[in-house]
Amino acid sequence: EKSRTFVAKPDWDAMMRDTDAAIKDIKGVGPIGIIGFCMGGTIAFLAATRLSGLSAAVGYYGGRIVAFADEKPKCPVQLHFGEKDASIPMTDVETVKQKRGGDCEIYVYGSGTGNVRSGEELEGCSSLEPEKDGNTALFSIDVIQVPVKAPEKARIVNRPRIFADDATGAIGGLWKGGDHGPG
Repeated sequence: EKSRTFVAKPDWDAMMRDTDAAIKDIKGVGPIGIIGFCMGGTIAFLAATRLSGLSAAVGYYGGRIVAFADEKPKCPVQLHFGEKDASIPMTDVETVKQKRGGDCEIYVYGSGTGNVRSGEELEGCSSLEPEKDGNTALFSIDVIQVPVKAPEKARIVNRPRIFADDATGAIGGLWKGGDHGPG
C-alpha cells in the first residue's frame, strides 16, 4: 500500500533534498552531471531546474516531466522519449517540446522505452534483488565521476538507494509478491 501511495504522489521535494545532498557530497570532484531513467528522468529534469551545482542533466523516459515543464533549467538538458512508450502519451511529449524545446535538447525515438547500453557493455552490472546481490543497481542512483580529460577513468563514487529505510538500508514499501489482502 505504501508503494502505491508513493507512486501516485511522489515526494519530489524529498527527492530533490536527496539529490542535492549527493551533488554537495561530490562538488569538489569537477563538473557534475545527472542521468535518470523513468522516475529518475523526471528527477534529473527537476534537479536541473531547482538545484545548483550541475553542469548537465539527461532524462530518459521521464513521464512526469510534463507536470514541471514550465520550470526553466539552470544547466544544459537532454530529454529522451519513445514514440511508442505506453506510459508517456505523445501529447505530454509535445507539451514538453513546446515549453522546453528552446532550452532543452529533446529526442523522440520511434520505439518504446529501451536500453541505452548493450548487455556486453554492462559486464558486472546486476539487476537482482538487493537480498540476492548487495551490489545491485536495482533501486539505486549511481553517482559517477567522469574526469573530463580522461573519461575512461570514470567510476562510481556513491550509490544511494531509493525506497530504502533510512535506519536499516532495507528496500521498503515495494510489493514482494503474495496476497494483497481484501479489496
